[in-house]
Amino acid sequence: MSAIGGVALGILVVLTLAFLMPVVILAVIFLGIFDVRRKFTLSRQTFTRRKVFQEYERIVSETPSTLLGPLVFTVAPGQKISMSSLPLHGVTDNALVYFDVVDVHRNESIFPQKIGAKRSFRTLKQPFLATLLARTEYQFIIFTADTTGGLRLGGGWNVYEANNESISVLSFGKFPLATSGKQFNLFRGTFATLTKDVPTIRPGTSLEDAFSGATAAPSSLGAWNIRQVTSLRNTFHSFAGSFDGIDITQWDTSNVTTFQRMFNSCAVFNEDISPWDVGSATSMVQMFDGAAIFDQNLDSWNLNTSGVNLRSIFKAGGISVENYSATLKGWDRHVTANGAPRDVVMLDLSSVGYDSSTEAARERLIANGWQIGGDTLETDDE
Repeated sequence: MSAIGGVALGILVVLTLAFLMPVVILAVIFLGIFDVRRKFTLSRQTFTRRKVFQEYERIVSETPSTLLGPLVFTVAPGQKISMSSLPLHGVTDNALVYFDVVDVHRNESIFPQKIGAKRSFRTLKQPFLATLLARTEYQFIIFTADTTGGLRLGGGWNVYEANNESISVLSFGKFPLATSGKQFNLFRGTFATLTKDVPTIRPGTSLEDAFSGATAAPSSLGAWNIRQVTSLRNTFHSFAGSFDGIDITQWDTSNVTTFQRMFNSCAVFNEDISPWDVGSATSMVQMFDGAAIFDQNLDSWNLNTSGVNLRSIFKAGGISVENYSATLKGWDRHVTANGAPRDVVMLDLSSVGYDSSTEAARERLIANGWQIGGDTLETDDE
């Protein structure tokens, strides 16, 4: 081979290597990244939602006395999700929780950690999770061992108040409600069919404004244990959802002290709540004021013998002459039998009427110190 041929061959080899070297380097890098991604994917344990629940069922079975949950809700795409303003009121930064977020589209956890790992909310506030713009639907799954904080999706205290129509609650799992009321105030989202799935309602919990102005309530509402609740003030004030499939007639209201404005301006409620124990109530002011379709006989109510304020209780509501008359007669029998309550205020009963057979009972109540006014005698020829 001539010297010129040798030089030409050398140049060809160099050019070939120069061409192939970047390809080889890129291939090595690609394979390395692929292997890292594969290991990362395997290490993060990407469970389907069913497997997520199976894992959490295992956690609950192992520590049933300390964990409450799972609280499960989804957030629709396009919503700004702030980890520092999750719908948990009063849950401290160092509260022990089990927390996961599932990408519904990909059916996997977005966390690299093992599902079920103990995480505090302080841990969750890492930069990469500080604010998550949901480009897909995310499902939040939360357990807690906290004994003070709880769920609140309303009340105007966080980002969800303006965007909660994008939220669907799938499970309470005995997760505690916030104790200070407004749990679903102005809630515009939805509830899954939660017939037997209920939250924990701890002693001292208030349901004031719990569903005021909301457009939905869970079907399990009738199964909620409200025995320790003392306030139902404004609970369904201006509630615009539906009570179809919801039966709250058997609620244990024996410790409730105020029903003030409970169904005020609620135009969708007409259930027979005569079985309720109202013996602890000191206020029923405007309880059914503006409740356009409420028309029930409450003659069996055991009014608080220490006194109760009934001002405007039926004002501008839907109670019929028949049921208002029967109610007055029943309350007269209660007062006659117990000698109390006396000095009850039941004024401002506009648009309420009673029949002639009720006149004697009404007069006896007035003779016992009741102030009744605004209602009118409906005669047969009217």
